Amino acid sequence: MNEIFEALTVARHPAVDRLKSLSPAPGELQGELTDECSEVLPLVVAPSDTDLFGRFKGHAAQLPGKVGLSHKKIRNYLILAFFVTGLVLAGTNHAFHPNGSAFANSHSIYGAAFEGTVRPASEVRITAESTGTVSNISVKVGETVQKGQQLLSMDDREAINTSLVAASTPVTISASYGGASTSASLTVMPPPLPTVSSLTLSPTNVTGATQSSTGTVTLSRPASTGGAPVTLSSSNAAASVPSSVTVPAGGSSVTFAIRTSAVAASTPVIISASYGGVSTSAPLTVMPPPLPTVSSLTLSPASVVGGVQSPTATVTLSGPAPAGGAQVMLSSSNAAAASVSSSVTIPAGSNSATFPVNTSVVLISTSATISASYNSTTQTASLAVLL
Repeated sequence: MNEIFEALTVARHPAVDRLKSLSPAPGELQGELTDECSEVLPLVVAPSDTDLFGRFKGHAAQLPGKVGLSHKKIRNYLILAFFVTGLVLAGTNHAFHPNGSAFANSHSIYGAAFEGTVRPASEVRITAESTGTVSNISVKVGETVQKGQQLLSMDDREAINTSLVAASTPVTISASYGGASTSASLTVMPPPLPTVSSLTLSPTNVTGATQSSTGTVTLSRPASTGGAPVTLSSSNAAASVPSSVTVPAGGSSVTFAIRTSAVAASTPVIISASYGGVSTSAPLTVMPPPLPTVSSLTLSPASVVGGVQSPTATVTLSGPAPAGGAQVMLSSSNAAAASVSSSVTIPAGSNSATFPVNTSVVLISTSATISASYNSTTQTASLAVLL
């Protein structure tokens, strides 16, 4: 190809600076110049004894006479030269890359298209001489590294797995290699004892002897093997608890019952729970049962002869009388005909009591209303006193 370009030499002639409309000066041109070559173009000459591919018979430095070429012929020669050059270069690249791997889905400057896979010119695989856990990576993706630069750090320590123990246990760890052995001592400890983190009661207000409460003790962590015995106590006999309760192994809480006794007045009680050197407590209030009310008052008989007969009255409460009994107040609307004592006491735990009604001789038949009152409630009964 170089021979083609060497053969196609370009020489400027004084006539190329003239326009087509001007007449050439006499003696300025050697040979005959046609209208086609009189345009503003350089004069391209080639050896007379060469072919289109630049092959000539003589030496390049000893070219024979010059031959005038028109610009159309020059254009055709150039197009042919570039076309042949492109074919040669394209064939050369394809010879080096028969599979087209040098080009990935793109058009080359020679007009040839190739499909393939782009691969790196070189690839380096990094492997470690020993296995372990990567603890730190010192470089980032895409960063250029130098020879001898540390890329990552590995932790080659092997973990020693332990099991749960109930008490402190000494262990000897041995290692041997190359005929030599060494050992190290290890003490496996039981987990630290949990502590009591909370104590709750539900309900916190109960009626003595008729209601009980439930306590829940919670540990700071699950109980170890064998469970966790929690010590319980009560500050007052009105509420009793077991001496201890055990949280099962692996559990973190347990419940227990609190029994109560009858009280005459509201009684505060402190329930405590202790384990692992830590104690906690919760308040409980034991209340007396609510006072009953007078539910009924009856007379038997309800009609009597004055001064001759005395009926019996029965007063009944809505519930058992509290500790100390229930003192029921009595009254008569006509004490001259029928009289009653000022009060009657219903024993604790009982809900009724009887009392006599004393009558007197009357001149005419009359009546009396007997009343019984307790805890802001009153019941009445009518008695007929006859002549």
